[in-house]
Amino acid sequence: MKRMVWGALILEIAAVPVLAALLVLAMSGFGWGSDDSSVTAEGPQFPDFVYSSQTSLDAYRLALDNRQLFSQMPCYCGCGRLDMPHQDLDQCFFMADGNFEEHASYCTICADIAVAAAGWQSEGNTTAEIRRLVDEKFRDVGPATNTPPVSP
Repeated sequence: MKRMVWGALILEIAAVPVLAALLVLAMSGFGWGSDDSSVTAEGPQFPDFVYSSQTSLDAYRLALDNRQLFSQMPCYCGCGRLDMPHQDLDQCFFMADGNFEEHASYCTICADIAVAAAGWQSEGNTTAEIRRLVDEKFRDVGPATNTPPVSP
């Protein structure tokens, strides 16, 4: 009988560190099979530069949700003339490898276009209509990126 009690006690003692380690992993947000560590229960985790202003943060949140739309919208801030020119609004927020691009964090024109385009989409406008509205509203702000036209 003493042997069984000691054996159970040893098992319980050995189980404590294992359970503690599992609890720590669960609380740290460790996800088995998940390779997206940039999203938490509070939402996406952005690089520090995104938090430079509320406008920047709002625009990057919209960019995450509207990549398809933004890839069909021009930007009028002049980023089409950079050494590595942007082709569309999406490239103001994201690099080719999918990481965040810093450019839109300090460019209010990019943010303004993002907010306007997402707003027009939420009103039910088609991509072609949104493109027309972006062109009309921002064409006098600066040179457009070389974004292919949207099919109606």
